[in-house]
Amino acid sequence: MAQRYPKPPITEAVFEFRFQTEFSERDRVRLRDRFKRRYPAIDEQRAVEVQIGPGGVNTSSRLVGYKQTAPNGCDLVIIQMANFDSIRLAPYQGWETFIQTARDNFDEFTKVVGRLQVVRLATRFLNRIDIPMKVVEGRDLTVFTKLGVALPEALSNGVGPYSLAVNFVEPNTGVKILLQSGLVSPPLLEHVSLSIDIDAYIDADLPARIDAVWELSEKLREAKNAVFEGIITDEARKLFS
Repeated sequence: MAQRYPKPPITEAVFEFRFQTEFSERDRVRLRDRFKRRYPAIDEQRAVEVQIGPGGVNTSSRLVGYKQTAPNGCDLVIIQMANFDSIRLAPYQGWETFIQTARDNFDEFTKVVGRLQVVRLATRFLNRIDIPMKVVEGRDLTVFTKLGVALPEALSNGVGPYSLAVNFVEPNTGVKILLQSGLVSPPLLEHVSLSIDIDAYIDADLPARIDAVWELSEKLREAKNAVFEGIITDEARKLFS
């Protein structure tokens, strides 16, 4: 069961729509301008192509979208070829606030491009749990997380820094999950930082009605919460409760 934490370890929350058809360049510009008032800091996103031939190396780039940031530096939108994302950076203010912002942004989006068929609906939560060295010294990371990597005893009797990625289906909701985790560079001195990146998504049989699509957002929430709560331990919870 999901819990509410006074200091959630969420560093980034994303709500993503992917559509069946790409936006025209004109529509991407119109979307950029539509969101300029609320998200005035604009960064172009470009795809760089490198071609190696007899004559040497040629590089080119093409504009694929925009990343726009609100004055608070925490709220963003990303407009790409066929994607539209609403993003919240830390401090995370709770699902209700986050999803309402995503809905407001989507309403503005549809005023420009109309209603498009959604082919992928996703929410991605990046968590970073900072563990003081004095707390983790002499203890295995399984004290804090049920994730890990095992090596044959003939190779090693312990595992150091690691990273992993696994795809599976959350059983209670049927939502697909891409789970990535590992030790990352800690932003704090004398700490170890554990990353837990949960991408929960639905990419089949999405309804055409937008109210039905929003109902699925609750299923995504349930799935990502179940995964997070299922892989952390009470020792980890003590760090941000």
